[in-house]
Amino acid sequence: RSRLGPARDRAEGVRPGRSYREPMYREPGFTAALERALAIRWDAVHVDSLDLAGYLGRLPLARTALTHHNHESELLARRAARERWPARRYLGVQARRLRALERRWAPQVALNVFVSHPDADGVLAGVPGARALVIPNGVDLSYFTPVPRLGAEAAFLGGLQWAPNRDALQWFGDDVLPQLRRDGAPPLPVRWIGQASAAERAAHDVPGWLALTGYVPDVRPVLAHAGMFIAPLRFGAGTKLKMLDAWASALPVVATTVACEGLPAVDGENVLVADDAAGFAAAMRRVQGDPALARRLGEAGRRTVEAEFGWEALGRRLADAYEALPPTA
Repeated sequence: RSRLGPARDRAEGVRPGRSYREPMYREPGFTAALERALAIRWDAVHVDSLDLAGYLGRLPLARTALTHHNHESELLARRAARERWPARRYLGVQARRLRALERRWAPQVALNVFVSHPDADGVLAGVPGARALVIPNGVDLSYFTPVPRLGAEAAFLGGLQWAPNRDALQWFGDDVLPQLRRDGAPPLPVRWIGQASAAERAAHDVPGWLALTGYVPDVRPVLAHAGMFIAPLRFGAGTKLKMLDAWASALPVVATTVACEGLPAVDGENVLVADDAAGFAAAMRRVQGDPALARRLGEAGRRTVEAEFGWEALGRRLADAYEALPPTA
């Protein structure tokens, strides 16, 4: 795709009734391949998110499962609320158009698969007749294993191409980090793991306090040098994979309420929750200064994912649901 592609797609989204997501995923070659594939009678079709709404009308909807990775219209509405005009206006309109797509297609497919109950409730509110299944995001428990916690730094996991992660970095750098720097305690370095341009890294790096790694092929060695995991998210939807990865790694977690949405997070048990900058910084200092608390939080987090979020158990539930779709006529 050319560099102008995303800008062109967003411009096309200005047209009445058009979501900018639709032209983003419109591809003649894919359409032709799909038509060839549909010459075969399939027992089930999996559509990976409403981004592909432009193709749903071509599919056997009575045997089609549609996955919703987030409550997309709500996510966009939350993002719009944090923007200034004209971005606020544009994103607000796009959120309403996405909501119309959700209401149009959710009752027509055989099954809507969600990653959290709040997402399912939000998408299906006012949508009678839609069938839903909640299968939470999972984690590979053999890939993410308890780390030795070799260092005293904090870690975050998430690339800056995702708007909630960019906002989290902005809030952490502008509001939380100054709290840590002025409290007189020893430095608490933070390593921000994930895709970031050279310009973004240069703009946000604070020597001795905050370092952006950029993309790394394997996050586990970096997590092994962390003493805690932070999730300073202020908006988002769905369940946060970064939380599951941290819990599976048995890292103590400090997070906002938003980061915990859709998860069995219990403040003081498997996470410390704080939503204001001073409270977030104080929670980080608690973990830094109390090894017993850090160990207890990490062990509880690992037990949480072992009990509810292992890929094997979740995969069985999803496979059973797909096997139960109406058979081919």
